[in-house]
Amino acid sequence: MLPVGHTRLKVLGVTVSDKVFLYLLAFQLTLSSYPNSLVAACCGLLSGILYKANVGNMKKWRIPLFLSNFAKSYFRPWIESPPARNRPSAPSLNPNFPSERPTAPRSQQPREEDVQTLMGMGFDRERVVAALSTGANVESAASLLLEGL
Repeated sequence: MLPVGHTRLKVLGVTVSDKVFLYLLAFQLTLSSYPNSLVAACCGLLSGILYKANVGNMKKWRIPLFLSNFAKSYFRPWIESPPARNRPSAPSLNPNFPSERPTAPRSQQPREEDVQTLMGMGFDRERVVAALSTGANVESAASLLLEGL
């Protein structure tokens, strides 16, 4: 179950705790894939009720150490992310990374409509033109700008 909410809110004149939004999210997720998600939702509700009622002294159950160690050694390599490499994540104009240079020529003039779209997001014209000149579309250029091109 969910911990008791600390914040009290008034919604349409009714005082509710902040955890009501978590319940609404779970309810929305249940209905979004109805009827396929109904079984999973019912299992989750049933397990929550059983835990809250402490059926079979469930709150004191623990996973045995040997099983935990086995799972860590066997499954962790499959689900663990590799360490991040020390390089920029987006294509850049950095001369230290020639393999990441844009393939489009720098002389390509971006469309004024695209420039205005990105300038409307708060970027200055020079940076926008530089990002669009890499041959990127508006979405990719916005990503480059957000990452600090």
